[in-house]
Amino acid sequence: MPPNQFNPLTASDLELAAYGFPPRPSAQTDPEHYAQWTRAMKAAKMCWNGKLKDMGAYSTAAKIVKTPNKSPISAVPSKGRSFNWSGIVNTNTLTSWNNNSSVYYVISDSNVPVAQPPFGSCDGGYDWEVSWNGIDGWTSGDVLQGGSSSQVFCNGNTYFTSYCRWVEWYPSYPILCEFGISPGDDMYVESYSPLGGFNEGFVYIEDMTTLTYGTSGLTY
Repeated sequence: MPPNQFNPLTASDLELAAYGFPPRPSAQTDPEHYAQWTRAMKAAKMCWNGKLKDMGAYSTAAKIVKTPNKSPISAVPSKGRSFNWSGIVNTNTLTSWNNNSSVYYVISDSNVPVAQPPFGSCDGGYDWEVSWNGIDGWTSGDVLQGGSSSQVFCNGNTYFTSYCRWVEWYPSYPILCEFGISPGDDMYVESYSPLGGFNEGFVYIEDMTTLTYGTSGLTY
């Protein structure tokens, strides 16, 4: 827990790491992410330190229909297709750390979707959506990741929804649910592995609507 007067905006890099805050992007070389980080740090008021809940489920690997073209630095965008994933992926083919084109953090900002069954249908079970980011390798077989979870169950007269933020290092851990969130909440997520480390990683998730934040450290 940081001290009461702790300010991540003015803290040193060492202090940020010591109190579980994500690294500060460079205002000169990465101004877009620096602006996102600054907005999130201003809203970080309540540190969550509860217990993780095992959701009893693992992530599902991407079911690829068409693989996007790869390049050494992924300089040219290309399209792929998947039955179960949507979003953006960096498909560079690097096999070792490179100061010019490797990354050690990924940032995203999204809203928690409303959980509901397919329109006009009660399908007798769970429907589950996750919004997340992660850091790994496109073909590495593992991913350090986290985000929001929106889940609904509908079977006859039984209907309920559940929402939480979650972290996972697939396939070492199942999905671990953390503090509760609500549909429409604005979520800031940063997955990072210090200096490109391979066996230790962190996922920082902040609900900027409730001003609640927390960091999970995971070992592969």
